[in-house]
Amino acid sequence: MTRARLEGMPLALLQELIVKESLDLSPQANREELIETLWDAYEEDKREKEQLNNLITRIEEAKFALFDGEAYSYRETVKEIVLPESYDETMVSLILRDPNWAFVYWDVKSSVYNELSQEYGFKGLILRVFDSTKPHLTSADQSSFFSISLENTSGSQYINLPEQGRFYMVELRGQLLEKESRLLSRSRFIFAPSDRRSYELAPGKEGENQKKMLELSGINFCEATRGKVEQDQKRRIPQRIGDMDDL
Repeated sequence: MTRARLEGMPLALLQELIVKESLDLSPQANREELIETLWDAYEEDKREKEQLNNLITRIEEAKFALFDGEAYSYRETVKEIVLPESYDETMVSLILRDPNWAFVYWDVKSSVYNELSQEYGFKGLILRVFDSTKPHLTSADQSSFFSISLENTSGSQYINLPEQGRFYMVELRGQLLEKESRLLSRSRFIFAPSDRRSYELAPGKEGENQKKMLELSGINFCEATRGKVEQDQKRRIPQRIGDMDDL
């Protein structure tokens, strides 16, 4: 779009373009104001496209720099791309890493946190980790959880899963007083499969091919297979502070 083309358009078409581009302009604006607003919008859009194309070009150059013997810094090339620490939305998500560990990340909308923090007895944010034999909570599962205190309104960490062959779910809550809490968000259920013992062959029946397949699978690098010891139901979990009755 050129300025000369804009100047040659009838008033009705200029007004239609203003609406199409969702530009904020008074309905009483004259012809010159319409042209100036549209021209500024098109120029801004052009600059943004040029910046994006330049960034893509630099990334492509960095990808093939090794073949030219040039020393490119990928970090410097994409330094314009910065992900925010928080998206200001209330959510929690749980992702399985291996049979013994899961990754959780959470975020609390600032307005929700500000309102919650003003309530009487507010003590902070917590995660409640539930486990169940089914991908939903039964009445018996309601009290089968342990809690993790959170210091920030957004963040992430790993959670140790006490038992394998069970489903896990995390709730993000605001802790009020000693025994009360308010549900803010709930993750989907994930399933923690059994550990290596489920894959091991009976003594005397393992063959060389089976051993090689297990090594190639990477299962030896899983926490569940390194120095695992028998643990009873009362064993302490790395991230648990206190007992279930504390919260």
